[in-house]
Amino acid sequence: MDVKIRSKRILKYMDNYLELPKGTEHECVKKISLQPGEAIIGLYTNNKEFSDNWIIITDLGLHVLYQEYYFIDYLKIKKVEMPEGKTSLRGFNILMRGRVKMWVPVEGEQEGRFYDAFEFIRFIDRVLEDLK
Repeated sequence: MDVKIRSKRILKYMDNYLELPKGTEHECVKKISLQPGEAIIGLYTNNKEFSDNWIIITDLGLHVLYQEYYFIDYLKIKKVEMPEGKTSLRGFNILMRGRVKMWVPVEGEQEGRFYDAFEFIRFIDRVLEDLK
């Protein structure tokens, strides 16, 4: 299954997620560097009041704009680290090959019950399974 289908099945139910159809122009797209052939799938907004607080989901990885800009390539992910606490979850770490940890800020929640971070973790886990 491809990343776009995974995003539709898992991420589309989050209030902070927006699918970006091909050709959609959004201000966040101007702030990232896409690789040749890379396709934007969607946008997760952590805080709608701040313009530089996004995760852009593509077919190749995650473009994170949060205090700084960085790219997380799906193929370079070793594992996703589950958060220890569930009461104030605001993101999670991804361990990359080479032992570098990358923070993924996912701050939303749905009806005060399910944190978006858990759905994001599930999305990444499924994408990694698909890439094996």
